[in-house]
Amino acid sequence: MAESPALFLRVDMPGQIKHRDGIGFDHVYLSYHDPSIIPSTEFVADFAPDERFLYRRGERPLPERFIRAYQVTLPGGGDGPWLAGMTLNPEDVYQAWCHQRGYVCLIEELGGQPTRPGDTFGACYLIGWFDDLDSMHRTYDRFRGWSGLALEGTAEKPTGYKGLKREDLTAVPMNAGD
Repeated sequence: MAESPALFLRVDMPGQIKHRDGIGFDHVYLSYHDPSIIPSTEFVADFAPDERFLYRRGERPLPERFIRAYQVTLPGGGDGPWLAGMTLNPEDVYQAWCHQRGYVCLIEELGGQPTRPGDTFGACYLIGWFDDLDSMHRTYDRFRGWSGLALEGTAEKPTGYKGLKREDLTAVPMNAGD
């Protein structure tokens, strides 16, 4: 990793929502926004990332959970399950936006802090389908605070994994001249 005043990594999670005038999904859920449940009708007209639904670390209180999800529409028009992308340690998120540009874009940036050669940063995610927000929250809470994973057992035959807190991430040894 190079030295940087604010190195970041960008991910699109849980993914882009392709739709036509809000048809195809019912709601977007942003755990850091008030209100957290946003109807699909809010995504009919295009708007820029910094116009609405923007999160920047330090501009508001750290959210209890960092979850971004959307509820699909079932054939026939009923409410379907939620596809959620969860960053298990909200402190890992530098900024995130949810904007409309012909599709709903759910970009999230990690890091955004000073780094030096050998530093490590990252995040640990859970991505999956949920029947409701309560089951989403319960799953998040089970793994809350993780910034990484470590495999247990040998590299050839892992036997499990454990979650790592941010301070437990291992620095990368640098060779002289790197």
